[in-house]
Amino acid sequence: MSSKAELLFHHVGLLTDDPTRSLNQLSRLGYQACKAVEDPLQQARLQMCEGPAGSASIELVTPLAGNEGLLRLFKRRGDHMYHVCFTAPDFESARVELGGGQGERITVVSSPKPALLFDGARVAFFLVPGLGLVEILERP
Repeated sequence: MSSKAELLFHHVGLLTDDPTRSLNQLSRLGYQACKAVEDPLQQARLQMCEGPAGSASIELVTPLAGNEGLLRLFKRRGDHMYHVCFTAPDFESARVELGGGQGERITVVSSPKPALLFDGARVAFFLVPGLGLVEILERP
């Protein structure tokens, strides 16, 4: 596959209502917690966890009051990996790349906005056929 948008895997997101319990489980697998933030724009408590060399990073996502979408999703499915994140130089080229140039219908779930967890870098969420919920983290 050509990588016009230069999409690079970044992390998977774990939806949880108890980040301490999730972190305890992950620590048994060699993961360590990094910084945690409460992001009012994302309406979530977010914490990155880094694993042993060669393993995927995991973002713990705990919905805050008012984030009805994530609260409903958690109520329906409980703790689960619910998104995958890729970095890209810009959102439009990432969206085109994710659509495969074949007219796949990519649905914007959340328009670009700054993310505290990533030092203000912008993120956006898309529903992508065959992948599910995809977060794009813009890298300059």
